[in-house]
Amino acid sequence: MKVFLIYNGRGFGRQDILLKDGKAPVVPLRQYAEMAGARVLQDEESGQAMVSYCGSDLLVANHGAVPGASSEHVWADLDQLAEFLRVRWTLAEDNQVLVMGRTEPSLTGQRLVLDPGHGGDDVGATGVGLREKDINLVVSRVLAGMLRLSGAEVVVTRRDDSAVSLADRLTLAQTFAPDAFVSLHHNSHWFQGTNGTEIYYYENWAGSRLAAYILNQLVEELGTRNRGTKEAGFYVLRQLEAPSVLVETAFLSNPTNGGELESPVTQYRTAAAIFRGIRQFFEEKQQTLS
Repeated sequence: MKVFLIYNGRGFGRQDILLKDGKAPVVPLRQYAEMAGARVLQDEESGQAMVSYCGSDLLVANHGAVPGASSEHVWADLDQLAEFLRVRWTLAEDNQVLVMGRTEPSLTGQRLVLDPGHGGDDVGATGVGLREKDINLVVSRVLAGMLRLSGAEVVVTRRDDSAVSLADRLTLAQTFAPDAFVSLHHNSHWFQGTNGTEIYYYENWAGSRLAAYILNQLVEELGTRNRGTKEAGFYVLRQLEAPSVLVETAFLSNPTNGGELESPVTQYRTAAAIFRGIRQFFEEKQQTLS
């Protein structure tokens, strides 16, 4: 089967993976090892493939269907390979997404609240058959997985299609005392030609920096129009002391923006871009403190 692979915050498209009942997945060795910067060699005596990485070597048994196959066709146990490459992994969205990543010094121990907007009877923006509340939830789940693999502590204000009031979202965020708060949304406008990405923050320099980093990554990843970062007194943003932003990824009411977001892969890429923006923000914060 194919999964969409996100490795250290970058999407690598659809990749092969084999799921075995009760066991760790197996993956094409060369494909995954070389992506991490490792070298793959064939051991002539044993017929096994050998992975060389950071001065260490690992002989990998072939878990594929062809005994004695060349390294081009060797399938490796993902747990074993990930441990050797010093990365962690998780499957998300009903095994549609494989997220792999290293623990990031800048994110280790950081506390984040992700707030997928709307839910329940409040569907949010609509367009091309899409409901904003559904996309927000997908993005939040994939993004939370990336952040947790990177060492962050993450709370999500809703995990399913439930209605959560603004007051309850705020209470949860204040109780968790996050280092950053990111509210996830998609936009709409009566004029279908309106398009692009914009991010809001509230009277906070750190919030403006977080907004700028996320905006730049989204525009680069999705190719959307850059509508800029803007100050706004949204209820949750103005009540929190932590750097807080509200992300409007794109306009579902726009046939082009909405048409692209109809693809789950674009939703996964959205999560990856927001992750990179968050990571850049905390890297800057770490450099400022050091």
